[in-house]
Amino acid sequence: MRSGTQPGQLLTLVVVSLLLLLLLSLYRRREGIRHFLRRAILAETAYFILALYLAQRGIPPVAAIGIGLLAAVTVAKMLVAPRSRYIRASERRKAIADYERKTGRKYNRKTDELDHDIAFAKLGSSTADNLRVRSRTENRRKGKKSPWWDLLGK
Repeated sequence: MRSGTQPGQLLTLVVVSLLLLLLLSLYRRREGIRHFLRRAILAETAYFILALYLAQRGIPPVAAIGIGLLAAVTVAKMLVAPRSRYIRASERRKAIADYERKTGRKYNRKTDELDHDIAFAKLGSSTADNLRVRSRTENRRKGKKSPWWDLLGK
């Protein structure tokens, strides 16, 4: 005897999916919202469809949620292409031209470097609006350190 989805099961699936999305979003910053949302939407869709399908087939809600979570993790890891660290020449030229226009100084390959305002590792993009010219020593000194306001999420 097959039982349909109970209202309680559906509510449980919705609540768990929203909690999963909330937990994932706690670790993301606003700069990576587009990348994160694409990944989260694909993962949530895979989770919700599979968990709902399994719950309708009579599988206990806990097992359906567990299998759905495994599907969500698999989708998030496999379907979203890894981001490239490559900076296009056009973006590089725009950032350097912006630097030269604002400061009146010429870009020097030996002493200056391009730096991500929002770190690539923190889902910052490699576009001209996120690239800044900094002196090599300043850029290397900064390293992976994050300002205190980034830690607070401001």
